[in-house]
Amino acid sequence: MSPRSLLRLYPRTWRERYADEFLDACGERSLTLQQTLDIVAGAIDARFAPQSHLATDSGSHTEGVSMSVSLKAICAQKSVPYTKADGLKGAAAIVIGSFVFLGIGIVCKSNGWSDAAEVFKGMAFPVSMLLSSHFTFMKGQSRTAKTVILGGTTVILVLIGALATRL
Repeated sequence: MSPRSLLRLYPRTWRERYADEFLDACGERSLTLQQTLDIVAGAIDARFAPQSHLATDSGSHTEGVSMSVSLKAICAQKSVPYTKADGLKGAAAIVIGSFVFLGIGIVCKSNGWSDAAEVFKGMAFPVSMLLSSHFTFMKGQSRTAKTVILGGTTVILVLIGALATRL
């Protein structure tokens, strides 16, 4: 995604104040997946915690400067911010999560709940993969951003799986 399209995710007051600086910091190049996730998480924080990016009316721009510096750091980032240990934790989350979802699917199937079994077995890998990003791509993001991005996507995947079994 382009920085200009991601800018629309931020509240109007934030865009009025930081849009030019944001676009300058990101430049014209395309963003990496990690940079895009960081910017989306920042937009979620700006919407749910607007005081974190608005300076006081007394003329103090300390908070605004820290937001600007933070965005510049995100856009300038060349490497991933997680370690090998974080990657191993993420891999373990995928393996364990997949087995848990498959186990729940097997239990559902043995109790005669075929539709539920198919949903759990079908969601084993995608949901586990998504939740593993808590240790990798979403590392360092706020709890709110993680909840919205990871929780919201998980709910959407489960709803799609549930609706697919009804068709």
